[in-house]
Amino acid sequence: MSSLPTIDERERQPLVTWRRARRSVVREEESTSLALEQAVVFVEDAIQYRSIHHKITRTALKVYQVYYSRPIQWLLGFTIFTILVLAFFERPSSLSRSSDPIRADGHRSDAPCGALEAIEFLCLFIFLIDVITKIFLLGFKRFIRRPWVVVYLVLVVASEVDWLWTVGISCKEISHATKWRRLLRPFFLLQYSSLLKKTLKSINKTLPGIIGVLFLLALHVYFFAVLGMLLFPKEISQPMHNITVGDNVSLEANVDLSRKAQNHTNWPTEADKYFSSLGESFMSLLVLLTTANNPDVMLPAYRENRWYALYFIVYLSIGLYIFLNLLTAVIYNQFRGYLSTSMQASFFRRRVGIRAAFEVMKQSLSKKIINESEEGVNVTLVKILLDKVNVPSRHRPFMHQELDMWPTDAMTCEQFKDFFDILYQDSKVFSHISDEFAFSLHPVVNFLQKIVLHQWFRYFQIIVSVTNCIVLTVDIATAYNQSLSRDDSLAVVNMAFIFYYFIEQLVILLLLGFKKYVKKKANVFDGLVTICLVVLQLAIFGYDQYPFADNDQRVVTSTTLWTLYRVVNIVIMLRLLQIIPQVKSLSVIASTLLELVKSLIPFLGILVVVFYLFAILGMQIFADIDFRLSDRPRINSREFNKCGTYEQLGYYPNNFNDFAAALVVLWDVMVVNNWFVFLEAYSRAVSPWAQLYFIAWWLVSAILCVNIFIALVLEVLFPGQ
Repeated sequence: MSSLPTIDERERQPLVTWRRARRSVVREEESTSLALEQAVVFVEDAIQYRSIHHKITRTALKVYQVYYSRPIQWLLGFTIFTILVLAFFERPSSLSRSSDPIRADGHRSDAPCGALEAIEFLCLFIFLIDVITKIFLLGFKRFIRRPWVVVYLVLVVASEVDWLWTVGISCKEISHATKWRRLLRPFFLLQYSSLLKKTLKSINKTLPGIIGVLFLLALHVYFFAVLGMLLFPKEISQPMHNITVGDNVSLEANVDLSRKAQNHTNWPTEADKYFSSLGESFMSLLVLLTTANNPDVMLPAYRENRWYALYFIVYLSIGLYIFLNLLTAVIYNQFRGYLSTSMQASFFRRRVGIRAAFEVMKQSLSKKIINESEEGVNVTLVKILLDKVNVPSRHRPFMHQELDMWPTDAMTCEQFKDFFDILYQDSKVFSHISDEFAFSLHPVVNFLQKIVLHQWFRYFQIIVSVTNCIVLTVDIATAYNQSLSRDDSLAVVNMAFIFYYFIEQLVILLLLGFKKYVKKKANVFDGLVTICLVVLQLAIFGYDQYPFADNDQRVVTSTTLWTLYRVVNIVIMLRLLQIIPQVKSLSVIASTLLELVKSLIPFLGILVVVFYLFAILGMQIFADIDFRLSDRPRINSREFNKCGTYEQLGYYPNNFNDFAAALVVLWDVMVVNNWFVFLEAYSRAVSPWAQLYFIAWWLVSAILCVNIFIALVLEVLFPGQ
């Protein structure tokens, strides 16, 4: 028989029961708080199109929210920007007035030894913390299934190792050291943006079709290169002294052969200049495909026989007008489809995030407030969720208004999704929520406010700006050489207009108030332009008190003053942009261009990566090559004076001696005008294999990137067609 509880045990029993109930309440409150935090994170994942496959413990959620907070993401973005910009300052730096080797040598501003290495180490350390945080949030199992994160970790560690090797050498050797980690830096930009990764994935999936067309194009060039060597063989010259009348050659034949010999001496043949070997033939026709050497490559043969023109016409018709346009069509057709698929994946992520938030709130929270049988989430909980979620400020008032007017106490799953779809509507939908402008009760102020808000006042501003630009244009066109050198009326006219602009913007600001003033983009633009003009005019007064001082013999000799005058004229011309919003056709075009720029941001990121990689690689291969006669003994004076060569054209500033100069060379080659000059020069100075670098850049930039750009433009202008 069990013993009865003692008196002390009976007294402690209510206390134990209370403690158990208290623990149960605490656990329930913690569970409720955790569920709400999970729902908040899921909604924010949906807003930012992020994956919800990450840890959802309380500690992980706190770290997750801190990691994706705006300051941390800005820090990561600034770190990526910093490590990319370091290439402009690393030895040899781009801080020189000219990229010409003679002008730049001895005039470069290099950073102190170790300063850039310290900045780079700080950036790499931030990247290391970033990748460790991602691994913690994902968990090891998800981490090994994320190739971007795995490669991110490997490249950060590799960059750290290469950095340690660089620190171990002397400062004098740093500028000549091969820093392979610079080739890895563009990856940090790629992994930072999900849009860049989606665009790169779309490009990767279009490569099979692109490679097929490029193979046909290469086969086309090869076939015509061999055909050209057969059509334009090297002639075996016959000495003139062996040709005599006694050899049954007439006097007329002698004269004809002499003329031919003279012509061959003055004009190079097709075989000698463009088809001397298979490699030369291939390169000549490849350059012709870009029309950079047309019609020069045809003229020697065309001079001999007009029928030879058919060879070049057929070649260009097939290669330029069929294969290259076919390549554009293939890229547009495939890239557009894959881009749409990647966008659908983003929308699917948004739906999954919203649905996950709904299920968490329904299973963990709503059953405590409403009956379990009722399908949906309590509106009160949605209000609490909305207060915690980081949503744009322009949407929040409208969403609260929707919740206040909600007809029932609960939301179904579809209603929950539709409610958060408000975040993706155009901001113009919410313009009616903002307060209307309150006019002043004072009759004079009220009258002036109506004037500055009237459309005709805007027309008057445009007329004043156009008048100023007309005066500026007439003065420059009629007296450009004498302008600003002596008593110049243009300086007085500009000063008068600047004074008017200042008074105009000051009056508008006082009448409308700051909030109403900055709400209109046209006012912000005019205000910024006016501030620039006033600052420049005050700077001019600091150098030259004209027209207030006695300047009978005034002559502008200061370079700084001359520059200030020119900048003032340039800024004045910017006010002509006021016309664009007032003309409907121009406004439509301008708005389309703005939308186009927003849509092309991922492509611009890919373009930055491509330029950066090829610029760094070009510096590693072609740095410190001087094509001048004194430093290149292999180049004789005849080669130096040869028309159309790198030396004769004075292309010395176009080099790979620093990062900025390398970017300019890549741009020049991408435009393809005279790009054969670079092919010939670097082939002669380094090796014929150096041409592969420029051919690869031409294929990536002028063929692949330009056609992708065209596909994106067509997709933006004609969506769904």
